[in-house]
Amino acid sequence: MPIKLIASVVIAALLMTGTAIPVSQAPGQGAQLPQPAASEAPAAATTLTEAEAIATALIHAGLKMTEVSDLRAWMDQDERVPHWEVQWRSGDWEYDYDIHPETGKVLEWEKDYEPVRKAKEPAATQPPETQPPKTQPPAAEEPKTEPTYLTGEKALAVALSHAGLTRAQISRLEQDFDRDDGRPEWDIEFTCDGFEYSYEIHAETGKILDWEKEWDD
Repeated sequence: MPIKLIASVVIAALLMTGTAIPVSQAPGQGAQLPQPAASEAPAAATTLTEAEAIATALIHAGLKMTEVSDLRAWMDQDERVPHWEVQWRSGDWEYDYDIHPETGKVLEWEKDYEPVRKAKEPAATQPPETQPPKTQPPAAEEPKTEPTYLTGEKALAVALSHAGLTRAQISRLEQDFDRDDGRPEWDIEFTCDGFEYSYEIHAETGKILDWEKEWDD
């Protein structure tokens, strides 16, 4: 008997007896498929508080809260990124810090020598000086000695020691001897690792009068 005829006879017999013909269930119909677990949302970035930004700057400067005055902090934004701006005075120095608001990284900092100007005290009244007798010979003047100035190399050594660098680490070195309001000083500039350093060093005492460290544009 042909196969098609045998199949027709079987189907007819099943229909007459009421037996249901099984039907394959298509994937996804009726049965609930397991759903993939929802991915966790990334944690929000942590923002430093004002107190944390101040603490970061003070630790970097090696100072305590009791050693500073005129302390202030605010959120600022320049051409780079938003950041905490922290400023204060300590003695005759002014400090300025830029702190990253999320990582706490010191983006830039400056320390400028700005001595506090004291009010002049009234001169005490002095009694009139008695004139020496005319027969007394005039007092001999002491010979004036010429001041000794630091060489450019010694001034550079002072700046490098303060910056914690060596001569081999820097580039684009510039040194100029100048007088600011009659005060002899060395102006020294150099770059290292993307930063530009500027120093003003007293040519007689070797004291650092002013200095800056900023991004090299």
